[in-house]
Amino acid sequence: PDDAPQVFRYLSDKRPRVRAAAVRGLARLDLPPHAPVIVDRVLDVAPSVSRAAREVLERRPELLDFDAIERKYGLATARHARINLVALMTHAGRWRGLRFLLDVSRGGDELSELAIEQLRQWAVRGVRSFVKPTPREWSAASDALMKSSLTLGSLTAEIRGQLETWRPDGLT
Repeated sequence: PDDAPQVFRYLSDKRPRVRAAAVRGLARLDLPPHAPVIVDRVLDVAPSVSRAAREVLERRPELLDFDAIERKYGLATARHARINLVALMTHAGRWRGLRFLLDVSRGGDELSELAIEQLRQWAVRGVRSFVKPTPREWSAASDALMKSSLTLGSLTAEIRGQLETWRPDGLT
């Protein structure tokens, strides 16, 4: 922990390999308080730095601030950063992750294909999951599915079926 501040200056080095090493080093020294700084590195212009940040964070998904990751996804312009942020959001939990992937699936770009593949995996895992959504999560996912139905084709019915199975009491 005492050494962590020494690593910070290398996060802005002009050489990508140094920035990537700084991300990994900071994570080894003291990841929990520095997870937000490492999430910021997912937006790095160099794919290797973005990937290093994603790999470090995927080992400790309980430290992720998914609201911040969603905001960063909205700001990200680099393909590699957007891919890495989608990968991090797959750790957001079954229902929040579903809503996010449904939103990404409507993008009409190559990331929408990645999201659709993740949604197929979500549907397969669904039959083994007993995690019940909150009413808010269910409503958000249901609304996102309705908006994504043209993009998803037959996958819509499969996801809709699972949503209906887990409809919280009192929701119509």
